[in-house]
Amino acid sequence: YDIQDPWNVQRIAPTAAQTLGSTGRRFVFPSATGQQTRRLYLADATVWLTPPAARRVNFRAINPAAPNFVIITHPQLMRAAGAVPNAARAYAGYRASVAGGRYDTLMVTAPLLYDQFHYGERSVMALRHFALWLVNASPATQTKYLLLLGKALAPGTQPGQSYILTGGGIVANYTSRILGEQGLDLVPCSTASTSDNFLSSDWPNNNFVAKMATGRVPATTPQEVLNYLTKLQQHEARLFSYSALDPQLWRKNVVHLAGGATDDEFKEFGGYLDGYARRVPRPLLGGTVKTFRKNTTSQFIVPLNIATELNNGLSVITYFGHGAPNYFNLDIGNINDPATGYSNVGRYPIMMYNGCVAGDFGFNTDIFGVNWMLAPQKGSLGMMAQACEAYSYLLDPAQDKMYELLFNNPTWFGQRHRLPKPSRVVEQQLV
Repeated sequence: YDIQDPWNVQRIAPTAAQTLGSTGRRFVFPSATGQQTRRLYLADATVWLTPPAARRVNFRAINPAAPNFVIITHPQLMRAAGAVPNAARAYAGYRASVAGGRYDTLMVTAPLLYDQFHYGERSVMALRHFALWLVNASPATQTKYLLLLGKALAPGTQPGQSYILTGGGIVANYTSRILGEQGLDLVPCSTASTSDNFLSSDWPNNNFVAKMATGRVPATTPQEVLNYLTKLQQHEARLFSYSALDPQLWRKNVVHLAGGATDDEFKEFGGYLDGYARRVPRPLLGGTVKTFRKNTTSQFIVPLNIATELNNGLSVITYFGHGAPNYFNLDIGNINDPATGYSNVGRYPIMMYNGCVAGDFGFNTDIFGVNWMLAPQKGSLGMMAQACEAYSYLLDPAQDKMYELLFNNPTWFGQRHRLPKPSRVVEQQLV
């Protein structure tokens, strides 16, 4: 068999090799060239290969109708971080607590789901089967939340790759089926454009609304889980402690970043952001917007430091321009670089980035949004962005509607929701 291409395994039939005697056989690999080498593995058909010993798998008893906050994580994250003996369990415990919303919380691991929902085979389909099973058993009035606590690698991600490859398909040798988890592919994602809505939406019938409001914390270590959990607890504790002595007016501050590569794009992208900005002061939020604009065509990427604004407190940072997982037209920098002077402990914004591949967490290199989310005691609390190529005429109405619902709609504005509620449920309405 020629298995050089895992997508196209070919059986090579033997032919007679007269120079080797009557029992000699010759194997010719038609796709091989003089510049290529192949490994040849020989096996004796009379010697049977012994499979590994069977192991007992105990399925977990789960009531699918009960939980309304479900966490899928990985054993790699269920270890100690600092004084916390199990970082992932600490996250689940917080969501089940009064301070965390008193959710009926269920935490499972991806390996458990492989056994229980996909015959032991490692596949994202195990997660989808599990999610649909939960959805189908849920009461009609129940809102379920799904947190994917762990990083994933997009199918076909090559070592060092930092941008989605288009047109060439997926190289099978770089799938996690071949390479394994690598300590990175902990909670699998769906496709090369990594939308986790895939898990619970009815996409076969062109309905892309996630039936479970879904988010991901792309951590690879218990310490990163604890970093994020600490920021989440700080944010939500202050969210419910408004007072005359602590009005938290910083929550009314918004920063806009207008990118582009040409004069026409400067006008177009800046115009979109100006439209969103008009929704911030009135009629409900009474907030202020500071806009930074790229205005040079000689540099595709322009460094920008927003330490003053960030350290004083921001609720939202919105970007519109060209992007990638690790660069943008206006580059506000690596949150972990001390030279930036960024220090916004307890005042963590949500980032809304409109640009190609800005939200794709499925690479194995440094990712801007992930760094900002997982940085200890600074950075952001979350990022909403596109996972694949993005087009301005589609991004603009979605972002405008997001501002309308969050800042101008009485259903949402002024309600002291914990983090899972507003952004993900509003996103369901947008989709």
